Amino acid sequence: MISLFRKIRQKLLSQNRITRYLAYALGEILLVVIGILIALQVNNANQRRLDNIRRNEYIIRIKGDIESDLKHLDELADGLGKENVENIDRYFGFFNQGGQSLEVFVDSALRTPLNRFRYLPNRHSFEDMKSSGNIHFLNDNQRSAMAELIAQQDFTIIMFEKIIDYIISEDLSASGFLDMDDHPSSFFSTLGTKINPEDQIKGLHHLHNKMNWSGELSRIASQQRIVIRDKSNMVLELFSKK
Repeated sequence: MISLFRKIRQKLLSQNRITRYLAYALGEILLVVIGILIALQVNNANQRRLDNIRRNEYIIRIKGDIESDLKHLDELADGLGKENVENIDRYFGFFNQGGQSLEVFVDSALRTPLNRFRYLPNRHSFEDMKSSGNIHFLNDNQRSAMAELIAQQDFTIIMFEKIIDYIISEDLSASGFLDMDDHPSSFFSTLGTKINPEDQIKGLHHLHNKMNWSGELSRIASQQRIVIRDKSNMVLELFSKK
């Protein structure tokens, strides 16, 4: 093809047909430009197709992370959290009846099982999208909805961690007055004595505080589960739109 064009140009020049040569040259340039534009269009179309594939992959992964996070919240609120509330209510129901010795109340408080749990949202896919420079795959509404969801998740994490700090603090304080090992030591029995009642009361008070904070953690899990679910559903709805 190139040799054919060269022969035509040479023939026109040899015949001193400058006007036709110029017209031909312009036509040849135009063909080259058109070819380049077509190649660019094909390349752009191919890039859009690849971007669309990657975008859909990210959307599927992010939706999966959100659904997994909601399932995890359900397990915290309806499983571990609900179990805590039931155990705490059972203990305080027993305590409020009175009529038992201090040792019995301390023993009952120590035997009340409490689940300690944290909230760690799954945002791996979204963070991967951001770090790889592909956040433009989401439109403004989708990015805004994701920002609101993440802000709510972070707020929930802060509340969880603050309450967990209180629980740990009360647990440590109680251990300063009571023998709280799973297998109590023989320290006091060896000495032929017992923990004095005043220390038992202080230790029991800290155990009560620990249970109250554990109950609060369970209530926060239930409350935040509702808010996070609403914001998650908004994201999922926006992701489902074309």
